[in-house]
Amino acid sequence: MHKSLVSPIEEINTAVSVVYPRLAKKGLVRVIKYMGPVPEKIFTDPRRFRQILINLLSNAIKFTEKGTISIAVAFAEASGPRVLLDIAVKDTGVGIPADLHEHIFEPFVQGVGLSTQQYSGSGLGLSISRNLAGLMGGTVNLESQEGAGSTFHLLIPMQQKEDDLSKKSLPGQKPLQWRGPTLNVLLAEDNSINVEFIEAVLMKFGHKVIVAENGKVALDKLQTNVFDLVLMDIQMPVMDGVEALKVLRELEALGGKQLTVVAMTAYALMGDREKYLNMGFDGYLSKPFTTRELLNELVRVVPACRQKTPAK
Repeated sequence: MHKSLVSPIEEINTAVSVVYPRLAKKGLVRVIKYMGPVPEKIFTDPRRFRQILINLLSNAIKFTEKGTISIAVAFAEASGPRVLLDIAVKDTGVGIPADLHEHIFEPFVQGVGLSTQQYSGSGLGLSISRNLAGLMGGTVNLESQEGAGSTFHLLIPMQQKEDDLSKKSLPGQKPLQWRGPTLNVLLAEDNSINVEFIEAVLMKFGHKVIVAENGKVALDKLQTNVFDLVLMDIQMPVMDGVEALKVLRELEALGGKQLTVVAMTAYALMGDREKYLNMGFDGYLSKPFTTRELLNELVRVVPACRQKTPAK
């Protein structure tokens, strides 16, 4: 991934300018809202970032015949050099039926059971957008109701300049504190961006972290180290998180203490938490998550921490 120092406002405006002729042709109103302070510069891959925005905007225009296409830019977290950016692309179009929400990001899925002559295209834009976001450590999620438009949320972590907003939290956010014991954590994650963030957060609060790039390596490290917790990514090469958990629980059934394992996934769907808990995971985190969400889940799942809480 090629990172550059760019202006998020300029990148958003560039993406809008690319699709503007289609907006104007349909007579759609364009609205851009910034929900709070915006860093002047961020480190990101501008080509991927811009392509995701263009794809989401193009999809919104495609399924909207009248009304508004809006972009709302907010920050789920801004503490230290990391910014968790939330860009919501909202339309007043046909909306997406609930039974298609799970499939809308699959290749060649049009999203609505309408005439392909009316809504032509390859059906690849949303799939590509989510895959690109995943390569950048983020994801794309959907809120939609048939007949009432759709909102696609691009959640993506970025690095900001140290002299910008980096030494302050967003307004209303209090600095977090860890009041529990020091934990030995095995982080099973293959995405370097996510590894960098999670490792930095855990070490900041005094925890010790060992990284495994896939489920097989994680199982090997579990044989030679003692851990209080495993943060297990679901999508990994060689051996994924589900298969690694299955092997781990089989080994534990032969004798020994059951280790606390938290599932992490970038492609969250409604009901995923319950699904993974039923598989045998002890906790669940939807990536990208905030520092507060990570600490609160640790408090919830680790027995020694349950009487302790991070700062509210």
